[in-house]
Amino acid sequence: LFRDLAAERGQFATPPARFGNDGRLSRSWMGVPLLIGQSAVGVISVQSYAPDLYGDADLDLLQRLGNVVGVALEN
Repeated sequence: LFRDLAAERGQFATPPARFGNDGRLSRSWMGVPLLIGQSAVGVISVQSYAPDLYGDADLDLLQRLGNVVGVALEN
């Protein structure tokens, strides 16, 4: 969960690679792995141009959705 990518980007020794539209960068981002057993097979991510849009409750919901998608993929 990144509440404000613009502010948190400076925490890293090597800034993460940018992707998408360079003219309008995402500010909020959260993502969870899609797991089948112990193996990560993908990721679900959500992003917004607004800072501080997502919180812990949103991340909890996304984790639950990721679990459901992982089970569906496994089946």
